[in-house]
Amino acid sequence: MCTPSTAWGRSAPPTRRPISPSSAKPAGGWPAGSSPTCEAAPDHPGQEVAVTERKVGRRTRSLLGLGGYLLGVDIGGYGLQVALASTTGELLRTVQRPIDAGMQAPQIVLAALEMARELLEQAGVRREQLVRVGIGFGGPVDVERGVTIVSHRFPGWERYPLRQVFEEAFDVTTLVDNDARVTALGEALYGAGRGMDDLFYIHLSSGVGGGMVLGGQLYRGVTTTAGEIGHTLVVEGGPPCSCGQRGHLEALVSAPALIARARELAGETSLLAERGRDDPQGLRFHHVVEAAQEGDPACRQVLREAAHYLAVAVANLTNLLNPEMVVLGGVVARLAGEALLAPLREEVRALSMPVPGQAVRVVLGELGETSVVVGAAALALRSLEG
Repeated sequence: MCTPSTAWGRSAPPTRRPISPSSAKPAGGWPAGSSPTCEAAPDHPGQEVAVTERKVGRRTRSLLGLGGYLLGVDIGGYGLQVALASTTGELLRTVQRPIDAGMQAPQIVLAALEMARELLEQAGVRREQLVRVGIGFGGPVDVERGVTIVSHRFPGWERYPLRQVFEEAFDVTTLVDNDARVTALGEALYGAGRGMDDLFYIHLSSGVGGGMVLGGQLYRGVTTTAGEIGHTLVVEGGPPCSCGQRGHLEALVSAPALIARARELAGETSLLAERGRDDPQGLRFHHVVEAAQEGDPACRQVLREAAHYLAVAVANLTNLLNPEMVVLGGVVARLAGEALLAPLREEVRALSMPVPGQAVRVVLGELGETSVVVGAAALALRSLEG
């Protein structure tokens, strides 16, 4: 079973404030839906951190009591987020910023490093108190080497040595994995999948990714690229995908694909057309959801189509993997909510084989906007425990 360390279930010391008044910590993990702003600063635990030298690579630290901190980093298609966490399960601070169009890999990494340094400085955390860095990257990753393989959204990520850059900057062991995969771990340990042995997580954002927890462990596959459900064929000859193929799930249900489909269906008198009249390029997915909630037929059709395409993919993985749970996260799932989930569940049952289709639970993730940084920090902590 995928269970967190008992230390992560402890209450925060009385001298620390919660991240926000509404973010009560669930049993055994970080708060769900924590506010992505700088609010609570950690005080300094009294215990020191012992430093030892490894034969190769960064220095390793053995934790004495509560003396260590973790950084979780999200390098996504829409922006950057960096979180400071304690080794007892508290998400202490988060900062985020958008990624500007035209930014290349070195510029994005430099921005993430600056955010991390500022976060440590503002929190009063010394560099030697940092025990691990975990990174979730929005694309396939060579996990063994800590190297990104490609990003279809931004240039310059081909074989980029992300782990090496962070290890040289902070002199601490850094782990790099795909953003959807680390979020699968986060949801399994501290979110919707607490107590589940098997789950599949689908990240619906600027792209579509997936991550599997099987038998309580992350499954990465032989080339550490497992889980790419966004690049499975759903509609033969369908719209072009960022990878160069056609009809993939990502080309049908990612946020950019749904916005494009809404523009295609919306007439001049639609609610969506009104919202985009002043700035057609400024349309966002939340505009599509808001118009659907107000009864716009084109935007309602977009959400129905998205539910159908997702149901095809989820039914296939349900028949193939027989998971206990499928968790949906990312901006598309968070904003669409039950408007997407209700028809999706119905179609999954109809399209799946009866036994696995009735058993699988399709739910929304619980970690909210901090899902990737929580998962990245969880990945970092697991490396300490292992």
